[in-house]
Amino acid sequence: MPIEVISHLLEKLYYQFHWSTHSLDKRIREKNISGLEIFLIKRIFQPFCQLSLSLAVKTGSYQNLYQRLCDILPELNVELSEFDYNKSVKNQERICHVCQCEIFLKFIDLLTDQEKINVVDIGDNSGKQITYFKNLVTGKDINGLSVNLDPHVVKAMKQKGFEAILCRAEDLDLEDRKIDTFCTFSMIEHLHDPVGFLYKLATKGNSEYLIIGTPYYRNSRVGLWDVKHRKNKIRKAETTHIFELSPTDWALLFQHSGWQVIHENITYYYPFRKTPIGCLFAAIWRFLDTEGYYCVLLKRNTEIMDTYLDWAY
Repeated sequence: MPIEVISHLLEKLYYQFHWSTHSLDKRIREKNISGLEIFLIKRIFQPFCQLSLSLAVKTGSYQNLYQRLCDILPELNVELSEFDYNKSVKNQERICHVCQCEIFLKFIDLLTDQEKINVVDIGDNSGKQITYFKNLVTGKDINGLSVNLDPHVVKAMKQKGFEAILCRAEDLDLEDRKIDTFCTFSMIEHLHDPVGFLYKLATKGNSEYLIIGTPYYRNSRVGLWDVKHRKNKIRKAETTHIFELSPTDWALLFQHSGWQVIHENITYYYPFRKTPIGCLFAAIWRFLDTEGYYCVLLKRNTEIMDTYLDWAY
C-alpha cells in the first residue's frame, strides 16, 4: 500500500477520533457513527487514554490542585455545548483546568494587596473557571464576567447566576469598566484572526493582564480537519480549530500583538516524560489528539507592536 494512502488513512482516523470522543454517546444515539469507529474508540483508544491520563495524574506534581478542583466541581457535565463527557475526557479536562488554575494563581500573586479582582472570561460557556477561581482564592472577592457569542449560552449562564454578555470575542468593548485580567481558554485556536483579537485587547482593552489557555502542540499547523476530510455539513466555531500553534509561535504572535509572556505552563496527558515509555505515550497522543495543554500569563507591552507601522485595525 503506498505511503500516501496510509498517511491519508491515519489522518482520517485522527479526525474521527479527535471529534468522536467528545460526542460519542450523542453520535451513537443519533446513529451517526460506524461500528468500526465505535470499536476503535471504545475498545482501544478510550482505554489507552484513561490509563495514560490516570497515570499522568498520579505521577504529576499537581495532584493536590487536581483534587481541589474535583472537590470544587465534582461533576463536569455543566458544559453548555454539544459535547458529552466520558471518564477519560473528564480526566483530560481536569488536567487542562489544573494548567489554567496554576497560571491564575500566578496572576493572583501579583495582586497581593488587592482585595477585589475583576475577571472577564472570553468564550466562557459553563462558568467552570470562574467557579474554580472563586473557590481557590481566599481573602479576595473574585468578580467574574462571562462573554459568549451564543445567545442560548448567555441566557443559560444568567439563569445559573453568572453575569454574562452576548458578544463576539473580536468585538468585545467594555468601555471604562475596570478589569484586572481578561482570560480565555480553548478559544483562541477557534478564531479566524487571533492577531486582531490580541491587538485590540492590547490597544483598547482596559487591563494590563491577559491569561490564555490552548491545546499544546509541539509543531504549529492549520486545523480545519472538517474541511480537509470533506465533512461539508454545517460547521460551528465551537468545533472548528483554525490555528493550532506551538508555544514558540504563540509567543511570537503575543509579542507582535502587544503582549509579553510573564509565566507559562504546560500540563501533559501522559506520565514518565523524557523516558522511553513517556516518549511512546507522547507519540500516541500526538497521533490521536494533542500531548497536553498550554497556558500563559501575559502583560501588556506594546514596544514590539509599535515597531510595526501598518496595522489595519
